[in-house]
Amino acid sequence: MRRNALSVLPNAAYQEEIVSGTMGPRRWHLVQGPEAMKRIFLDNVENYPKSSVMVRMLRPAAGNSLMTASGDDWRWQRRAIGPVFASRNMGHLAPMMVEAAEIAAARIAARLPTDRAKGVWPTSMTRPVT
Repeated sequence: MRRNALSVLPNAAYQEEIVSGTMGPRRWHLVQGPEAMKRIFLDNVENYPKSSVMVRMLRPAAGNSLMTASGDDWRWQRRAIGPVFASRNMGHLAPMMVEAAEIAAARIAARLPTDRAKGVWPTSMTRPVT
């Protein structure tokens, strides 16, 4: 897990919209489907609190961002960033996102043998975009 945090995810996490599992006594859910994400992140956010473990792990790197904030602070940040990701802007953002992904893929390919590069997610992938 230290070399590749995504290595702990089951293969189903790359194919299914919702995957659940356990890690020790704790239950976890990975949600990737658009309808479920809308329900969690917009329509019913109060019923899906962030894990204190996740917040403790992410806060040193992400600060008080959308990934770690909650309540009114999260809502304010979500409203502030929402217009950037409106469909009218996606055509302008997509090329930058593709470029960032290509840079990250090249960085991975340069550091790892080809057979090990598949499935590695660099935490610095968005750095060129921000």
